[in-house]
Amino acid sequence: MLGKMSQGEGVCVHKGIFPMYASEFYVYFSIIAILAFTNTGGLGGGGILIPIMMGIFHFDTHNAISISNCSTAVSSGVRYFVNLRESHPLKRGKGTIHDYGVAILMLPGIVIGATLGSIVTLSLPGPFICAGFILCNLVTSGIGMRNFFKIRQAENALSVKKMTGNPDKSEHSVINGKNSDKCKMEDQIDAAMKL
Repeated sequence: MLGKMSQGEGVCVHKGIFPMYASEFYVYFSIIAILAFTNTGGLGGGGILIPIMMGIFHFDTHNAISISNCSTAVSSGVRYFVNLRESHPLKRGKGTIHDYGVAILMLPGIVIGATLGSIVTLSLPGPFICAGFILCNLVTSGIGMRNFFKIRQAENALSVKKMTGNPDKSEHSVINGKNSDKCKMEDQIDAAMKL
């Protein structure tokens, strides 16, 4: 057993980092690999740490969420400074790769969500928080998969249409300087993303 459940206020009853068991060593390096992989995709990767901290290291829900939030903040800061000198591909070498407009738009919601999340985390017991976490992940995964299949279906329909040939020659018609098939595909993808 790698640790015990935290008991008491402000007292950590887990073992120290050293001496390190072999299983801890492998888990630490797998966590580093997982966080590096998720960080390259633009995610903080903290969500994967909650079940690892609870299942392998035997942290309770409150402490696992705290560690997850800390790792997300650290990985986001590292990603920010690593990409600071990169230029945005659509700005022709001017400006940074970071879109500060999106950050400014999202910041109030993040602050309100973090504040309400802190209150809920302190007031609810661990099993309810875990159930909410699992439910939230299932719902967002379902929405993402539904959108993926709708976009994939629209792309497949367009590729079949191009392969079979278009008898009405609409692929050669131009609307506002764009190929009409491309416009239809973009409209279908936009419609799927709005759902």
